[in-house]
Amino acid sequence: APRTTTRAPPTAAMADLHAEVDKLLQRVDREQQRPLLKRSFEACARCASDSKASIAEFQACLLRARAPVTAAEQALNREMNTLQERLQRCTLACQDKLDDALPRGREPSAEEQEKLRAGLFKCVEACSAEGITLLPKIYERVKQHAR
Repeated sequence: APRTTTRAPPTAAMADLHAEVDKLLQRVDREQQRPLLKRSFEACARCASDSKASIAEFQACLLRARAPVTAAEQALNREMNTLQERLQRCTLACQDKLDDALPRGREPSAEEQEKLRAGLFKCVEACSAEGITLLPKIYERVKQHAR
């Protein structure tokens, strides 16, 4: 049977999840990334202050100075991508449950459509709520990379 075109509606939990992710990113920026960038810039300045270093030594020094920032940025990107993938899988599972519940061989009645839509809504709400519970663990893992 063809996949239904019913899409997961935006929910309050989705809005809450977006707000919580924004707060997480602001916290990571303020508490982790900026101090790390400051140390990196200071290290880069020390590299530039070494007038005896060759070009190759200077470039290597700059790479070492930026390595922690790069690693922290990559860790944050990995965590956000993993969260997004997890939420997409959860939402797809909700869609699959909806598809499985559709009557076969006929169009669902208006009452059935509303019941199915409500079930999809509830399932997507649970996905978003679960995403919110993951954010403190994500913060701790990102924090470890910013040391």
